[in-house]
Amino acid sequence: MSTNTPTLNTPTYSRLIPGATLGVVLVLLALHHWYAVMYKSVYPVVVLLLTLLAGFAAGGTVYPPLFYAAGAYGRHLPAYMKVISGLCAACGLATGFYLLFVIYSF
Repeated sequence: MSTNTPTLNTPTYSRLIPGATLGVVLVLLALHHWYAVMYKSVYPVVVLLLTLLAGFAAGGTVYPPLFYAAGAYGRHLPAYMKVISGLCAACGLATGFYLLFVIYSF
């Protein structure tokens, strides 16, 4: 067996799940924005959790192992990959705080 042949223990990562997650999260954020504009009520926990997940999904859309690095499927990945995944999530969370304090003036 050559060194380039994947074994059964090597997981394959695709952009399908991170891309679908990002799409669903963006739709949910759009629905929450519509709700906030119509009823003048903002749920800050929803905004922060959705943007956190959007950060993970955006990182995974660019490089798929980043989406899986923080979970059980990424235990074999190096530590720097987990740090970059956390930074993507932190950027998503920062976007959530921007939405809350600048856009919604919460």
